[in-house]
Amino acid sequence: MVPGKSLTEDSERQLKMSMRSVPPQKRGDLVTSRGNMLPLSASKNLNVENTAILLVEKNGAPIDVYPKRTEDHYMDVRGGLLQMLEKGIEVNEVRRSPEELARRRLVTNPALIETGLNVVGEEVSVQPGKIDILLKDMTNQFLVVELERAALDAAIGQLLRLSVSLAKREGIAPASVRKMVICARINEHVEMAAHSVNIEIRKTPALFLPEDPARNREKVRI
Repeated sequence: MVPGKSLTEDSERQLKMSMRSVPPQKRGDLVTSRGNMLPLSASKNLNVENTAILLVEKNGAPIDVYPKRTEDHYMDVRGGLLQMLEKGIEVNEVRRSPEELARRRLVTNPALIETGLNVVGEEVSVQPGKIDILLKDMTNQFLVVELERAALDAAIGQLLRLSVSLAKREGIAPASVRKMVICARINEHVEMAAHSVNIEIRKTPALFLPEDPARNREKVRI
């Protein structure tokens, strides 16, 4: 146990790196009990004084982290500890998050959102964080894609930061970089805000559905 107040900048940075190193399909979405994403990018402050974090290691390597949300299931630190005490340290089934499923599908077939797209890379690192998918369109213009099952205000800010950082790295005008949020759902006011800063929105719920056909049918009925 490490009190949050005792963490130095270096130790907090190491904690973030360890959390990022947990496979996304195991890590899920790192969230608070209210569903707020825990900030991990270098430009944000991870408030470890107010949010308890459990990092699980095996043979010195991070293998899991709490609190988190995988699909629609939320597990806090206490729940994670109780589950491991009862069933063992690696009890969690490795499941891909909805965003990971969508990313795999789009990388395999970018024409699902637009014809003429070519994938430059996935989880491309720039100074503020990682671009989910970086593409070029048929006019050779960069397209930065942010994948969010439920797109919130934070996705808009993150996409702007990522695209500006990419433009700086490539030596091009920020306005020349296309920006797109691909989501299953989005609040009307968030969508209006996105359009006001030239962010394109693609609402494609099917991209985020689980691969199991039976579960897909259940999701559709809901």
